[in-house]
Amino acid sequence: MNIKDTVELYKEHQRTTLKVRTQESYRLLLEKFQEAFSDRKVDSIKAEEILQFFETGTSKLARSTRHLRYAQLKAFFSFALDVAGSNIQNPCNSSLLSKAFKATTRLQRKFLIRRRWMN
Repeated sequence: MNIKDTVELYKEHQRTTLKVRTQESYRLLLEKFQEAFSDRKVDSIKAEEILQFFETGTSKLARSTRHLRYAQLKAFFSFALDVAGSNIQNPCNSSLLSKAFKATTRLQRKFLIRRRWMN
């Protein structure tokens, strides 16, 4: 199954399962991904190519946004490989990509408690 057909199938699946804003967020990524890999087979795309795609397309975005786009593409590949019944591993599961797009760690906020002294 090629990327173009898989993207259309995934969008149809999303219409029944996701909110409109979430669909819009995916749409932006999937359109760019489809432009880059439209005629390729899903199982022919390698982790290095995905890294190159992200490096050129998301270099100016915040780290958290880059992680979100990575997670969205990972979900797309999971869906595609599930539908195709393929036994290959999701290319987004490679250690190369998971390290490059690791989630940001949030620092726990410290709250200062002001005490009011009574005389």
